Amino acid sequence: MLKAAQSSYSDLSGVAQVLVFAVPLFAAEFFVRPDSLALRALEKFVVFVLVPLAFVRFHGRDLGLRMDRRVAAYTVLLCLFVLPFYVFAGSIPVMRSFYPVGGVHSTALGFAGHQFQQFFLVLGTEVFYRGVLCVWISDIGRRSVLVSPVVYAARHVGKPGPEFLGSAPADVVFGAFDYRVNSIVPSVVAHWLGMALTDYFCSVEPVFPVLGSRAQELMFGVLAVF
Repeated sequence: MLKAAQSSYSDLSGVAQVLVFAVPLFAAEFFVRPDSLALRALEKFVVFVLVPLAFVRFHGRDLGLRMDRRVAAYTVLLCLFVLPFYVFAGSIPVMRSFYPVGGVHSTALGFAGHQFQQFFLVLGTEVFYRGVLCVWISDIGRRSVLVSPVVYAARHVGKPGPEFLGSAPADVVFGAFDYRVNSIVPSVVAHWLGMALTDYFCSVEPVFPVLGSRAQELMFGVLAVF
């Protein structure tokens, strides 16, 4: 039976093999949720970086961390496009009540340590959603950008409403940039910097208090429709 399963797997296309590989990873992503940030970072690194790395080594693929001038240019462009949204998120009341996860860090060293751990959360997230479920299946063309938004949004159930509503569109934008350069570096950098900016601006006085409150009312109205 094992040989038959191996034979059937070998007969699959490269894209199909990737999607089969993605199923147990998504199950782990959806159901395994450690409480502490340190354990979450460790889980992300082991399950969503080391395991995919073993897969690409076995199949002769690339993890998706390619870096050159074009990738660097797209990384800067993606940051310029998305980082203002992360800054604005720090003025939305419900986001301020949720972030930073674990509370406000009173020292620069504490904040830096928190962001160091969050880097591994981001790296694992990007390897899976923009690597496995986008760059790795780029053989299907631009449609690869549309594979992960629904499951990415599902992973954000329970997060603040604005974050949930923005998760699928953000997935498409991040995936589109990564698809263009065949690398997840743009989304890794933008996502990590964005999380750091959200933590910081949720820890200080809101920059746009009125607009933040109005944006929250609008988004809650949208969620109420669903």
